[in-house]
Amino acid sequence: MTQCRSQEEDADGDYAGQWFRRANYPSSELNRNRINVEANQQTPVTPVWWEN
Repeated sequence: MTQCRSQEEDADGDYAGQWFRRANYPSSELNRNRINVEANQQTPVTPVWWEN
């Protein structure tokens, strides 16, 4: 069963209290395609295009 962590559990985290909207690129993609990944990578909490 999947469980969500509460804000209290992650109050000291980088993105405390924010919804994750994106996944991070896998390290294999970073190793094979570094230029493209670095040009397009966003933080996990940056809104995606349909939210604008």
